[in-house]
Amino acid sequence: MINQLAKITKENAGQLQIVGKLEGHTAPILSIDIAPGGQSLASGSIDGTVRIWNLRTQQQVSVLTGIPEQEQIPRVAFSPSNSNHLAAAVSRKPPEWWSHIKDYVDNLNKDMWLPFRGKPVWRLWSLEEEAVTHTEEIEYAWTGPASLAYSRDGRWLAALYDVFDITTEPYTRIAQLNQQHYVDDMAFSDDSQLLALVTSYEKMPEHIGYSYVEIFQAGSWRKVAEIKGTRRISDFAGVRFLPNSHELLVRTSRDDLRGGDSHNLYHFKGGGFEESAHVLSDVACFACHPDAGMVAIARYDGRMVLLDWEQQKSVATVQAYQPAKQITIPRGVQFGPEATNRVNDAVRSLHRASADMMFSQEGKLLVSADGDRVIRIWGIPA
Repeated sequence: MINQLAKITKENAGQLQIVGKLEGHTAPILSIDIAPGGQSLASGSIDGTVRIWNLRTQQQVSVLTGIPEQEQIPRVAFSPSNSNHLAAAVSRKPPEWWSHIKDYVDNLNKDMWLPFRGKPVWRLWSLEEEAVTHTEEIEYAWTGPASLAYSRDGRWLAALYDVFDITTEPYTRIAQLNQQHYVDDMAFSDDSQLLALVTSYEKMPEHIGYSYVEIFQAGSWRKVAEIKGTRRISDFAGVRFLPNSHELLVRTSRDDLRGGDSHNLYHFKGGGFEESAHVLSDVACFACHPDAGMVAIARYDGRMVLLDWEQQKSVATVQAYQPAKQITIPRGVQFGPEATNRVNDAVRSLHRASADMMFSQEGKLLVSADGDRVIRIWGIPA
């Protein structure tokens, strides 16, 4: 299939079409990654499984599980130097929301979607053996997010709050980053010189949340810059470096079960990342083409936009799927089982949009993990 596809460019982006679908997850998909060489794809889901797919045959190869009834997989990543190694971040599966009044009242006026409850861990899987070869827990946090990222030069794995040397067997912890903040997302620059973390913490007992993007120099692991949330730009949720650049794309996200959600994409640049520009609103996730100067953006209405980054204009828009409608919590709702069901439905509806997407290394495939639990493979027939 891949050999019969043309490279996706700004000139032919309007011909983009679905060339395959991968189905099997029983709950929303949170993360995907394509293996070096482009033969395999891994996906992690709220159903607690990591699934491995053959991209050429579009068949499921294996299912990796820990404790699926308790866990979800917010991030998966293949080692750039060993496609047999797959790292998976694991966090506690969110509970159904309780029916008794105290919990309902305590959570009603806040963002109730806390996808990272429970002690986070990460696991290293050997795909040949379908077995876990390494596990790490956060000893100094009982709750928190779980994310990880490999450096492209094959030297480091940043996982949760730690950095590991992956040239050793087993991996060796070489640095600890900010232990006081939760890590929501992370990414290395293409040259592996910088590591960007989306972090957050909640000031107690006021329940005031703060969010940051922290940038570290690889090797010394010294923080070299910090982007603080402001009244205009806050609630950082996702981060990626532009290809072959130290400029950042940062997604912000606020989910409000009463409605009024806000999901935006910003561009940060400058020596201290002090220059910012708004790119697009209603952004569920995004991915950068490796060398064609494009950014693919999934929106909450089920559309996917391919943006010419230099010209800041759309070169193609396709309808990926028809998302479910958002369910909100009306004011004045009565307590009881019916209200609890409404809250649960509203929480689940937050997964109506795509959660992750990425281009293949050669730029022929665009893969999206969509809100209808289907992984779509996009390409342009040659």
